[in-house]
Amino acid sequence: MNILNPSVSRPTTLCFILMCVTALSIIADRLMSNSRLRDDNPVVVLERPQKMLMKFGDDSVFVALNRGDSLKIKGLQRYSSNQVYLVETPAGDRGWLQADQLPIPVIISDGAHKGDTITLTGQKYIGANRYVHGYFAKLPDGTEIEVRAKDFIPALDGWMDMTFDDNLMTGIGTERRFGSYKGLSLAAIESKIGPAFEIYHMKDGGVMAKFRAKAFDGKNGKFYQPVYTFGADGLATDVAFIYRSNRSDWLLSFLPGAGFIFDFPLTGALISTSVYSIEYDPLTTAGIMYVLFYGLALLAMVFGLVWMFMTPSLIVLAMGWLVRFPKSFALLSDRALKITMLVVTVVCAYWWAVAMLGWGMFWPFLIIMVYVSRFSFTTASSILCTFPHLRCPHCHRLYTIEYSHDELYETQYKTGRDVRIDRLLDTDYSKYRTYDLITTTHYHSDGRVTKSRRKANYKTHEIRFDTYEMIDYDVTYRVDFYHNHYVCDDCFYDEIINSQTCKEVDRQQSGTHIETLTRET
Repeated sequence: MNILNPSVSRPTTLCFILMCVTALSIIADRLMSNSRLRDDNPVVVLERPQKMLMKFGDDSVFVALNRGDSLKIKGLQRYSSNQVYLVETPAGDRGWLQADQLPIPVIISDGAHKGDTITLTGQKYIGANRYVHGYFAKLPDGTEIEVRAKDFIPALDGWMDMTFDDNLMTGIGTERRFGSYKGLSLAAIESKIGPAFEIYHMKDGGVMAKFRAKAFDGKNGKFYQPVYTFGADGLATDVAFIYRSNRSDWLLSFLPGAGFIFDFPLTGALISTSVYSIEYDPLTTAGIMYVLFYGLALLAMVFGLVWMFMTPSLIVLAMGWLVRFPKSFALLSDRALKITMLVVTVVCAYWWAVAMLGWGMFWPFLIIMVYVSRFSFTTASSILCTFPHLRCPHCHRLYTIEYSHDELYETQYKTGRDVRIDRLLDTDYSKYRTYDLITTTHYHSDGRVTKSRRKANYKTHEIRFDTYEMIDYDVTYRVDFYHNHYVCDDCFYDEIINSQTCKEVDRQQSGTHIETLTRET
C-alpha cells in the first residue's frame, strides 16, 4: 500500500502520521537547543601574558591579560585552520584567544602522531592579512612540527559539550525591535536575544557588547549584528549595527511583511540555533560507538529536513486529522473548510519561507517547501468537496454516506442518425513524388558570390482510394433520468446525485450513399 497516495489510504490517518513526525521534529529541535552560555565550564590560569581579542565591526579591541589571570572558558570554535576559545575574565570581559594562547595541551587526532599529546607554541599565518592557517607545536620528545586545527582536539574534559555551532544565531528581528531595547540592562537584553559573545568594559565605566543575533533592515534586505553600548549605570544607551552577509539579502528586500515576520516571537523561537553543537571524540569513538554516532547523526539529519520543509504544513495537517471529529469544524461546510485550509497553507508557507531565508536557507530549496506544502494541503483536503460527500454535510461524520437506491424520475425518447459500411465498391491508387530543394552558396577568389540550387532526397508516395457503399440508419434511443440516493448511516441525511442511461430501442434503414475514404500507404 502506498501511504503517500491519498486515494489509497484514508487521508486523516496520513495527516496524523505526518503531523506527529513534524511536531516531533520541532519539539526535538527545541529540546536539543541551548540558548545560554554554560557557566560550569573549566577555568584555566594563564602562564604568560596574552591579549584577548574582541571585534566590533572593523574595530579590533585587545584586552591585556597577565600571567596568573584566571579565565573561564565559555566555549570553543573549531575551524579547519584554527581553533579559538571564548573566555571570560573575572571582571566580566568576554573575548577570544587562539588555542596556542591558553595552557591547554592538545591531542593529535589524525596523522602519523595520532594520540600524542602536544603543546602548541605559536601560530602559522597565511595571506597579507595574517590569517591563522595552522600552528607550530612540540611533540613530547621536543620535536617541532606544524599541525592544522582539524587534526587535533583539546585535552580538556567536556570539550565536546562546549563547541559552538558553526551557524550560530541566537535571535532575529528588525533593527527597530533591537533599538527598542535601549534602556535595558545587559542581562535583560541577553534574556531576549541570547548571550553577548564579546563584552568590553571601557575606562569610563561603560560597556560594549556584541551579540550573535540578526537585525533585519527592511530597506535593503540585509542583516546586521547588534552592538550595544551601556552607560555607567548599566543601562543600554545606544545600539549600532554591523553588516553580516546573508545569502538571501537580494531576495528579502522584495518580500512584503518580512520585518513583521522576523519580529513575530514564534519566528525567533523556532529558527534560533543552539549555542553549542554536537561533537564526537575521534580518538575514543570507534566500532559500535562510531556506528551509533553516525546513526544518530543520520536520524538528526532526517528530523532536520522534516523541520525545514514540513513545519509550515503542521497546522493544515492537524486540520486534516481533526476533520475526523465531527465537532471540530461543525460550523464549516466542505467548501468553506477547504478554502480555510488553503488560506492557512499559503500564509504558513509564506511565513516559513521568509523565516528560512532569514535563517540562512538557499532560496532554491523554497521550491521543495512549496511542493511539500501543496502535497500537505492536497492530502488534508482530499476528503472535502467530493460527490457523493465523504464528509456528511449534516452531521459532519466521515465515510457514513453510502449508496442506497436509484429513483427513476423521467424517461425521454430521442432520435439520431448512424452510418455503417456495407461493402467495398472500388479501390484506386495515386502516386506523387517529393524532394528537398538545396541551395548552395559559392564564394569565388575574385570576390564574387553565386548561388546554385539542386533537388535531392526524392521520395515516392502512394495514396489509396477506397470507395464504399454506406448504409444510413434512423435510430431511436431511450434515455432514463435517475436520482441516485446516498444516505448517511448516522443522521439519515439523503444526498441526491443525478445520472442518466441511454439505450437503443429501434433502428430503421433510411437509405444508402457512396463515400470514398483516402489513406497514404
